[in-house]
Amino acid sequence: MANVLHLDASPRGARSHSRRMTRTFVEQWKQIHPDDTVTYRDIGRNPISHVDETWIAAAFTPAEQRTPELKDALRISDELVDEFLAATSDTSVLGDTGSAIVDESYPIAEGFVLAERAKAERAVLTAAHQTIRSVVLRLPLYIYGRGGGTSYVPMRLQEAKEIGVTHYVAPGQHHISAVQVDDVAQLYVLALEQAPACSIFHAATESDISEKAIALAISRATNTQVEGLSFESAVAKWGHGIATFFSINNQVSSDKAVQQLGWKPQASLPFLQDIYEVFQ
Repeated sequence: MANVLHLDASPRGARSHSRRMTRTFVEQWKQIHPDDTVTYRDIGRNPISHVDETWIAAAFTPAEQRTPELKDALRISDELVDEFLAATSDTSVLGDTGSAIVDESYPIAEGFVLAERAKAERAVLTAAHQTIRSVVLRLPLYIYGRGGGTSYVPMRLQEAKEIGVTHYVAPGQHHISAVQVDDVAQLYVLALEQAPACSIFHAATESDISEKAIALAISRATNTQVEGLSFESAVAKWGHGIATFFSINNQVSSDKAVQQLGWKPQASLPFLQDIYEVFQ
C-alpha cells in the first residue's frame, strides 16, 4: 500500500489547470489502487514555512533534548522527507521551438516572456538532493478533454459567440502540441510508480496542429467567421502574454515517457475534433 502526496500550489483556485490535472490524477489513482492513502497539501493557500532560527536550532539539537517547541518546528519538514514530488510545468518554458519537435534536452528559453515556470522547475529538481524524489512533468500549450481542458479554448469559444468572429494571430502557420487530460493523469500515475529522481518528462500526444486550424475548429463549433490579427492587434486584444502564447511554434516529443515509463496514451478524440464535438 502506498501513500500519495497530492500538492496544489497554484493561487488561481478553481481556474487553475494544474489543480484540475492533479485532481484527475488522484481520482484515477484511487480507482486503480483503492487501498492507498492520499496526503493532500495546498501549499498555495497554506505555504510551508521558511527555515528560521528555531528550525535551525531544532535541527542541530539531539532528538532526546528537543523541547516541545523545537519538535513542532521540525514536524512539517520531517513529514516531507522522503516524499515524492511531481511538479506540473509546461512546454512554454522552451519558447519558440521553430519547425522541430523537441525532447527534454532542448534548452530553456531564458528570459522568454512565458518561461517563468523554469524557476519553479529548478526548485523542484533541487529537492532531489534533499531525499525527495522530485519529477517535473511538462504539459503542452493545450490540454483538452472532460468538457474543456485548459481555459484558452473555452475563452476563445465564448469570445467568438459574443462577437461573432473567431480571431487568431496571422498568418496562423505556427504549430503546437496537445494532450488529453486523462492521458496526463495516467502519466502522473506512471511517474509516481517509476520515474527516477530529478527527471523531466514531456506529455504530448499530438503535434503539427496549426493555430489557424484551431481557429477553424472554433469557428465551426460556434458558426462564426474566421479573421487573422496582426501580433500588435492581438496584444491589444488579449495582452502580451496570451498573444505570444497564440503566436509561437511549440512542439514536443513524449518518446521519453513512452520508452522509460511505458506511457500509452488512449485519447478517444484528437484535439481539433474534441473542440467541435464538445462545444458545438
